Amino acid sequence: MSTDLIDPKKHRQLFLDSRALVSEQGTTRSLHPPKRCGPLITGGIQSRSAPFWNPDEERYEWWYNGPQARFATSRDGEHWEQPSLGLYEWDGNKDNNIACDPNGPGLYHIVRDERDPDPNRRYKALFNGRGRCGAVSPDGFTWTPLPNSFIPSQDESQFVYDPYTEQFLAMVKQPTEWGRSVWLATSRDFDHFTAPELIFHADETDWKNCRQRVRTIVDDPAYITPPIVDDEDYHAEIYNMAVMPYQGLYIGFPTVFNPIGAIPPPATNFTRINQIEMAVSRDLPTWARVATRPPLISIAPWDGKYYGT
Repeated sequence: MSTDLIDPKKHRQLFLDSRALVSEQGTTRSLHPPKRCGPLITGGIQSRSAPFWNPDEERYEWWYNGPQARFATSRDGEHWEQPSLGLYEWDGNKDNNIACDPNGPGLYHIVRDERDPDPNRRYKALFNGRGRCGAVSPDGFTWTPLPNSFIPSQDESQFVYDPYTEQFLAMVKQPTEWGRSVWLATSRDFDHFTAPELIFHADETDWKNCRQRVRTIVDDPAYITPPIVDDEDYHAEIYNMAVMPYQGLYIGFPTVFNPIGAIPPPATNFTRINQIEMAVSRDLPTWARVATRPPLISIAPWDGKYYGT
């Protein structure tokens, strides 16, 4: 990105970092968590892709996991419909909104690309397959794999188009000495991606915060305590990080993985609490945490109906 002087006429100044400040004397930086508004779609929902606007149909479109890759639409981003697509049989009929073959590779991420002159490449997606593999589609339902687009990754990743550098960004998960960490692969043509490079990992401050945050949740009766809690001194890791290009910055949302207890064999994982923080970058390789690393989105107390994790 450009290292020119900041132009307030071009971008709003968010003050997530200190570049626009001559001095920080007498100032503090606070993070204001978003307000929870309850579920928009219910029924086993998880998603690795965000909704996006389809200007042709004048609606938001969302491919999500439920547990198969499913499809929903909305005119306002708040009220969602789950149309019957009739594409794949499930529970004996095709009256469902399943958008991809349940027996094929899992759909992880999808974007609509208005810049590509080829209408057969309007939708671009990353599927899993011992990593991530790219595919293109004219409609988001019929896909053509791209054989040279493989990106090595573990089970988590994020995907976005970067208008500043005019390339696609894939934030994937690979291990380091710091545990789970975020690596970046890029592509200008979506046919070939660069080898992933490390851009974000946990540190000693995360480890210290982990112990405090775990104890806060376990000791507070308002929260549901995980089923396994032990006294090991576990280290926090970075589970994933979504990245949003916005107002001349890259805003990151790292999910901090705070282990609580080891799950017995044959499982090889941990009970944990995941908390989303905020980070900021101006060039993608270099990141700074916002404020004093407070959670932007944490788990929510049990209210008798919903439990935000």
